[in-house]
Amino acid sequence: MRALKFAGAAIAAVIVIIALVAVVGIPSSFLTSTITDRVERETGYKLTIKGGAKIGLWPKINLTLSDVVLQDPRGRDVNNRFAASSVEAEMTLSSLWSGRPTSPTLRSSSR
Repeated sequence: MRALKFAGAAIAAVIVIIALVAVVGIPSSFLTSTITDRVERETGYKLTIKGGAKIGLWPKINLTLSDVVLQDPRGRDVNNRFAASSVEAEMTLSSLWSGRPTSPTLRSSSR
């Protein structure tokens, strides 16, 4: 009986942690270097993410980048750039599980 109570408490704790992660999101600053490297490699533009990244899992899978600046490294004009306070990409979990993810929905908030 004691083992059953302990197992029940452990399962409840795991469910609470999963729910918190799904609602609050996963801080994912480790993604910023990967994202900036890929954008620079494929487009030639310099991407700077000053505010970090966050992954959300509910109700849709989303990635939010904060304080983002995109500019041409060859251009010397500071005004010739894209700057946003946040950029968000999201897709449904069902499209990801099906193995055929749809194109993500993108949103940005300008400064």
